[in-house]
Amino acid sequence: NTQAKAGGSLLARRDDTFIVTGCPYHIGQVPSPCVRVQWLITDSRVKVKNSATISQSSTGFCLSAAGAPQGNVLIVNTQTRMRSQ
Repeated sequence: NTQAKAGGSLLARRDDTFIVTGCPYHIGQVPSPCVRVQWLITDSRVKVKNSATISQSSTGFCLSAAGAPQGNVLIVNTQTRMRSQ
């Protein structure tokens, strides 16, 4: 099991898989949805199984299947009892 918890809630790690929503990008008339996130800034003090954790202070951008940048990531759902750096 690779899930880690803090304060009873799961911690999100840079290497975890997430669902990306609200990414309506197109290249011309061809849909080019976000399929992957590249994290640029993760939590600097917290790691789980050698993988940095991510939080609302983390910065990343979405990439299409072709690797084209699609915009910044907006983390909209986190636990409220834990803060990380």
